[in-house]
Amino acid sequence: MKKTIKIIVLAALCYFFSAAAVHPQSLTLKIGDSVPDIAVGKAVNYKSSTLKLSDYRGKLLILDFWATWCGACLKSIPLTDSLQKVFDGKVVFLSVTYQSDKEVDAYLARLEKLKPTLSARKHVRIVEDKVLHKLFPHTGLPHYVWINAEGIVSAITDYQALTVPNINSLIDEGRLNTIVKKDDPFIPHNKEIPILSNLNGKVPPILSHTLLSGYVPGFSGGMDILPASETRSRKILLRNTPLTNHYRTAYGGGKKWFGDANLELEVKDPSRLKYVKDGDFNGWIRKNGYCYELQLPLALDNTLYQHMQEDLKAIFPQYEATIEKRTKKVLALERTSVLDKLATKGGTIESRFTGLQVSMKNIGLNMLTSQLSVIFLQYLPMPIVNNTGYKGKVDLELNADLSDVKSINSELKKYDLQFMEKDQEVEVLVIRDKPRL
Repeated sequence: MKKTIKIIVLAALCYFFSAAAVHPQSLTLKIGDSVPDIAVGKAVNYKSSTLKLSDYRGKLLILDFWATWCGACLKSIPLTDSLQKVFDGKVVFLSVTYQSDKEVDAYLARLEKLKPTLSARKHVRIVEDKVLHKLFPHTGLPHYVWINAEGIVSAITDYQALTVPNINSLIDEGRLNTIVKKDDPFIPHNKEIPILSNLNGKVPPILSHTLLSGYVPGFSGGMDILPASETRSRKILLRNTPLTNHYRTAYGGGKKWFGDANLELEVKDPSRLKYVKDGDFNGWIRKNGYCYELQLPLALDNTLYQHMQEDLKAIFPQYEATIEKRTKKVLALERTSVLDKLATKGGTIESRFTGLQVSMKNIGLNMLTSQLSVIFLQYLPMPIVNNTGYKGKVDLELNADLSDVKSINSELKKYDLQFMEKDQEVEVLVIRDKPRL
C-alpha cells in the first residue's frame, strides 16, 4: 500500500514539473536565473521548426529581440552580424521577433541588397514568438538577453553593450560591466482616456482638461495627436518624454518638428531638458520624463498649441522659448530638373515608412522630409528642409537605407531629386534660462 502511494506521489510531481515546463508564461526570468529547458519556435534556418535554448549550451547565447519598424534595430543588425563572424563558434546571436517570417525575410532581403556583405538572412531566427517575450518581458527595442555557456542569464542590455571587450569579458571572466537594461512591466495604454484613468478605472467623459505628471513606470514613451470629436478638440498626448519634446510640440504647432539640429539650448543646465548620450537613459528619463495631456472644447481647437505654450510658461517659469531665424548648414531637398516625375496618379492616400522602404501615394512631399527629420535622420547635425517648391501631391517609392543619405540620394535620382548640403537661414527653437527680475 505504501509503495503504491509513493508511486502516485512521484507521478503527481512529475506531472507538476512537466506542466511547468510547457507553460513558460508562468515564468519571468532575471539575471542569475537558470533558463528552463523549453522548446521555442517558429524556428527558421534550423534543423527543425522548434529549438531548445539548451541546444546552445557551451556557447554564449545572446537573444536579440527586434522588429522591422525599429530604427535602432536597423543600425544594430550589421553590428550583430559582424560580431557573429568575429566570435564564430563561441557566440550565437539568436534573432527573436513577434513578426511573421514573411515580413522579416522580405525586410532582411532588402537590407542585404543595400549591404551585400551582410549574412543576417542566413542566421537562425525565431519568428511569431510567443514564449521568449514572456520569459524576458520588455517594452523597448532592441533588447538583448545574454545567457552564458551554463544556461544562466548573465546580463540584460541594450545595443550599446554589444562590444568585443564586453563579449570577451563575459566569456573569459564570467561577468559583464555594463548598465543593466531595466524595462518596467508593460501597462496597456488606452489613448482615448486620460493617462491616470488607465490606472484608476473608468471616469465620466471629460470635455476639457490639462494634465501634467512625472514619469509613469510602464508607459511606453511617445507622442500622439488624436483627432477632434463632435464635442472636443484634438488631443495632445505625450508619455514619458523629455521636456524638450514638449516644447517642440507646442511651438511646432502641428506643422513643424524642431529636431536636434533646429534646437538651441541656451541654459545653464541642459541635462534637465535633454538626454546626454552614452549615459543611463533609463535612469535619466525616470527623473526627467513627463506625461502631458491637453484637450479643449471643440470651439477652441485652433488655440490648442497656443494653450500648450501658455501651460509651459506657467509650469516651467524658469525657461522661455522663442522661434528665431538663424543661418545653418542644412540638408536641402532640391529638384535637379524641371521635369515633373513626382505628380500623383491619384487614388488612396498612403504613407508607409520602414527603415528600408518608403511608399508615398497622393500625399505632399513634406511627408518625406518630416519623417526623415523626426525618425530616421533625427541625429543628423543639420536641419532637413524641403527646397523643391513642389506644391502638388506626389507618388514616391524608395528602397533605401533611410539612415544613410547616400543611399537615399541614389534612389531619389529617378525622381530628379537630391539632398544637398548648403548654408541657409532656417527657423530654430531657442530655449533659454529666463532672466531673474
